[in-house]
Amino acid sequence: MSQKSVSFKFKTNKRPLHAQVYTPRPGSFSRSMPKEKPGLVFGVKPDSVQEWRFAQGLLTLKLYFQYQVPVAGGRMIRGGQIVDFLVYATALPTPVFIWGEYYHNESKRTEDMLKVMMLRQEMGKQIADPVIILASELPSVDVAISVIRRRIYV
Repeated sequence: MSQKSVSFKFKTNKRPLHAQVYTPRPGSFSRSMPKEKPGLVFGVKPDSVQEWRFAQGLLTLKLYFQYQVPVAGGRMIRGGQIVDFLVYATALPTPVFIWGEYYHNESKRTEDMLKVMMLRQEMGKQIADPVIILASELPSVDVAISVIRRRIYV
């Protein structure tokens, strides 16, 4: 009996999109890419233009990061949450939240701060202090780069 080789139509060794970590390679970043045309971040459509600008700033600085990281079950379990960015710039990963004016207004500020405190309790000493960046602080990619340098201590 002869053996037949089986080939799969789709690649099966890829990690889920939300868990991909950017690994900078020499020459992987092109300066000629359009700066203000929002696109995908690791194959995921960002929730806002400000998140895309922040991701472009991280790519420009060639920092390792994860996008849309689920914590405590993510959206699947009540009480879970999604961390916008997990940046590996210091000894401990730094969770970064981008808060827009619409979803993170004054009436929801208490709930947002409770989620940040729950993240600190859940992750403990495994992460640095969470960084909260308002969407109004990110009008362009260049400003996002300076915000990253100032707030994440690069």
